[in-house]
Amino acid sequence: QAFFAFSLWEKCEADLEALLKVNASNKDAALMLHQVQRKLGKDRRKLGGKAVSDIAAGMAELAPDGTVRKLRIEEYGEGDPDEPATWIQPQWLQHGSEKVVVTCQMIITSHGGEELYNSKEYRPFPETKQARDELKEYMDMVNFLDQEAKKAPRLIGDFYQKVKKRPVRWFLGDPGMYEGLDLAVRTMKHGERAIFEVDQPMLAPSVEKFYETIGFHSSIAGLPQLQYHIEEERLAILEDEMPESDLDLGTKTQRGVKVELSLLGSIVFRDLSANGDGSRLHAVLHPGLADAPVVSKGDLVFGAFFINRPFDGSLLVQNTGVEWRLGLDEGLYEKQNEQKEPLRPDGGAFVPKCVGDAILKVDWAELRLGALVEVRLRFGPELHEVAPQYAKQFDQARREAHKKGRRGGAMCSILVQIFPPGYRPDEDSPQVGTIMDESIPQDMEIE
Repeated sequence: QAFFAFSLWEKCEADLEALLKVNASNKDAALMLHQVQRKLGKDRRKLGGKAVSDIAAGMAELAPDGTVRKLRIEEYGEGDPDEPATWIQPQWLQHGSEKVVVTCQMIITSHGGEELYNSKEYRPFPETKQARDELKEYMDMVNFLDQEAKKAPRLIGDFYQKVKKRPVRWFLGDPGMYEGLDLAVRTMKHGERAIFEVDQPMLAPSVEKFYETIGFHSSIAGLPQLQYHIEEERLAILEDEMPESDLDLGTKTQRGVKVELSLLGSIVFRDLSANGDGSRLHAVLHPGLADAPVVSKGDLVFGAFFINRPFDGSLLVQNTGVEWRLGLDEGLYEKQNEQKEPLRPDGGAFVPKCVGDAILKVDWAELRLGALVEVRLRFGPELHEVAPQYAKQFDQARREAHKKGRRGGAMCSILVQIFPPGYRPDEDSPQVGTIMDESIPQDMEIE
C-alpha cells in the first residue's frame, strides 16, 4: 500500500505478485495488481517506453543523511526523459566569475496536507484579535449551513482571500537559501515539476549561521519561514483562546515538509563580488534596441526601477515611470509631495543611487535605450538611500548598526529598465509614482 500511495508501481507490482503466489484468493490484492498493471501500461503508452523506470524508482536520496528525497516527477522537462539534468556547469557552484539564478514555483505542504507556502498565491491571515473573532464567527456560520445542506466540511484556508505572488529566485549555492531546496532543484530540468520531501535540518538550521553573520533575519530576504506546527492555521486561531501550555506545541512540530517544485528557467549572472562568493551579481537581461542610441552617463532617460526582496520578489520600492539624468540625479533629495513621495530638488521623483549604478557599472556590454538589467546584492542599500524621507527618523538606529560593524542594508534585487525612445505610459494607465512597502523601515533597520 505504501508503494501504491507513492506511485512506486513496479515495486508495488512485485510485492503483489509475491503475495498472490502465497494467497491466490486474495481479491483485494488481485484488484490492486490489476490497477498497478493498468497504470504501468498507461505510462508506457504515453511515454513510449521512456522514463517508466524513473517513475517506478520513486525515491532518490539527495543528501548523505537522507534529509532530502525526490519522490517522483510529475511533469518531465526539456530533453530526453531517460537522461539526468546536465544543464548545470560545475563552475557555477564554486567561487568564480559566474553564478546561475534559477526561477521556481513552489508549493510547500505539511505531511498532513496543510499548505504552508505557495509562491503563486497566498492567503493573508487576520492580524488582529477582532478580525480573527469575526473570521471564526463567519466560519461557524458557514460550517453550520454546510452541515444543514449535508456538504463536506471546508478547510480553514477556504475562508481566506487569495493574493497573487511571484516565483522564488536564488542562485545555486546561495548560502541564504535552504540547502534542501537548493539540492532539489539541481536534479531538475527546465520545465520539470517534481515532488520532494525535505526534513527540518535542511531548512531553517541550514541557513541560521549565515543570517547571524550578516545581521538580518531570513524573512527580510523573502525566504519562506518553514518552522511550522501541525495544523498551523488552526493553532493560530486557538492561541487567542488557550494558553500555550495547553496547546502543547512541543509535540506538534513538523519534522519536515513536502515540496512541489517547478523549474521555470535560469539566467547566468556575472559575479562582481571581490572574492566570487555571489554577494554582488549582475546580469544584462536585454541590451536594448539595436537601432537605439547607446546609454551614457549624463543622458536624460525615462525608465522604471523595482527594488525587491531577492527570494520571493516582494516589493520594497518601485517607480514605474521616472525621468532623470543618468549618473547625475541619483541620490538627490529635497522633500516629499502631498502623496508622501520623495522628490529631487528639481521636482522630479527621487531615484536611488543603486539604480544608476545598475546601468553604469555594466562595462562588458553596450547598453542602448530599451535595456533591462538586474543586480542582486547580499548587502543592499541602506534605508536612507532608497527612502530618504525616513533618514532622520532612523538615523540613530543606523548609527548603532554601524557601531556593531554592520554596514549596508538587507539583501535585495534591483531591476532597472531604460525605456525605448519615445515611450510614455498610456493616458489610461494608472498614475506612475514612487510606491513603497511601508514595512521596510522596520525590516531594513530594526531586527
